Amino acid sequence: MFGKLNHLAITSDHYTLLGMFYRAAFGLKSSGDTAREIGAISVGDGYLGMTLIPRRGGRKAGLDHFGIEVEDLEKVRQKVAKKYPDIEIVKRPGNRPFASYSAHDPAGNYFDLSQPGHENRAEVYAKGEEGGYHLTDGRVTMAILPWKISSFNGAGIEQPGMDHIGFRVPELDAFKAHLNKLAKTNICLAPKPIDFDSEGAARLALLKKCPLGEFQLADPDGTLIDVEEAN
Repeated sequence: MFGKLNHLAITSDHYTLLGMFYRAAFGLKSSGDTAREIGAISVGDGYLGMTLIPRRGGRKAGLDHFGIEVEDLEKVRQKVAKKYPDIEIVKRPGNRPFASYSAHDPAGNYFDLSQPGHENRAEVYAKGEEGGYHLTDGRVTMAILPWKISSFNGAGIEQPGMDHIGFRVPELDAFKAHLNKLAKTNICLAPKPIDFDSEGAARLALLKKCPLGEFQLADPDGTLIDVEEAN
């Protein structure tokens, strides 16, 4: 396969708490590099990595960007230059794990690009709704859905961008029981409720437009999560 998703990133004031939440709730493994965790925590499932970045002044909290690994970066450069001449592909700073270069899509969502053998790589890591697409590398699926202001009736309006992340678990009922036990063990790791008022109802309706999950929750910092049971 020419390209595959290899990481995503969340920016948070509580990045250390989120590191523990995703390890405890979903069994993700940490990178093991304590020195690097001073600046950001990386966790992963052995295929996809998640980088949790401390929020700096002026930056928004929440889902920040994703990363794609390609077989040949130069081919990507040529295709982008031909079809999207206004989109730049720039070299990233040396302190960015997984990131050799960065680019953005026509809507302004930015993503990292890497190629096997590039420097700066760390160790962890179809058609949908009408007008939308589900794109997959064979293991991870990215759903791209149309943005409509009417979809936010009853809730605060969000700008187009990354909306939520999804996990697949062996048994959904066992996962829910695990979450309840986790919250009783450490209240700081309890998921944030999203079904308490019109705001939550609108968010749940939006999540259900992505038909990949059966159970919805939010992490302790409010990032939305869709969970489905493995078939």
